[in-house]
Amino acid sequence: MNNHMLSRVAEDVYWMARYVERAQNFARILGIRKTQGAQMITRERWGDFLQTFGDPHADQMGDPSSIIRHVICDTDCPISLCSNIKMGRDNARMARDIVSPEMWQILTRMQNTVSGKVEDIDDESWEEVLSQVTMDALTFQSLLMSTILHDEAYHFMMIGTLLERALATLRLLLSYCGTLSLWDHEPLYAVNALKSVTGYGAFRRAYRKQLQAFDVFQFLLFEPAFPRSVLNAAAHLLREQQAVPAPADMPRQLSGRLLGQLSYDTMDLVMEESPGMYVRRLIAQFEKVHEGLTASYFQPEVQEI
Repeated sequence: MNNHMLSRVAEDVYWMARYVERAQNFARILGIRKTQGAQMITRERWGDFLQTFGDPHADQMGDPSSIIRHVICDTDCPISLCSNIKMGRDNARMARDIVSPEMWQILTRMQNTVSGKVEDIDDESWEEVLSQVTMDALTFQSLLMSTILHDEAYHFMMIGTLLERALATLRLLLSYCGTLSLWDHEPLYAVNALKSVTGYGAFRRAYRKQLQAFDVFQFLLFEPAFPRSVLNAAAHLLREQQAVPAPADMPRQLSGRLLGQLSYDTMDLVMEESPGMYVRRLIAQFEKVHEGLTASYFQPEVQEI
């Protein structure tokens, strides 16, 4: 495989994995928010949530029912499940000799789930759609681990998955920053934040006291043993980067510095800076890692970000 082909394939599988992870995270988060009820999720909070996740149409949304339909099956919405699954499958098509038949089958099923006769789906059925997308994405990732060679392409898939996972947790935390003052008086906010990353059971094992915003933030940012914490994702991200040949040290250095920072930061520092500002700074740093990967591997002729 020549260098040009390696760059193209690496980028295809990297983005395929990112889109599947993004769809899984977004489907789970939407499922949790849909069950929170109108008294907790106002139109304004839906708008803030969508804006945090990058929807340019966030300020044009109407009632919660139309918002759910928009973020599941609107092809004009760049963050919708339909858009992400389609883009993931399109990238997989470009790397069909690497993607296993089982992985391709799951991607096809995911696309069919969100692009069928959605006009016939009532409000109650959306929960089934979201659950199916979440489980199919988890199945896809299990197949990624068990049905393909663990070669360079595999490592780029894992790099994409882990980078997207860290960003998803950070954006989730950012979307909740506006309600932090309510958490200690209304535990449902903290419960839903944890359930959005399948972390409620794990959190209760680590913290057996009453739910508090401080502890939930600390768990989702800094718990090394929780797979969807930012620290855990950063540690595995660097490990996967170390498994592929490095045309330049920049992406590894960025990830190494980020991991070192997360390993020694504390919640006292987070609260001193303010949770929102701290999370935004981390998002920018992870985006820099992506830019470094793009410059070094996917567009090797470009050596600067």
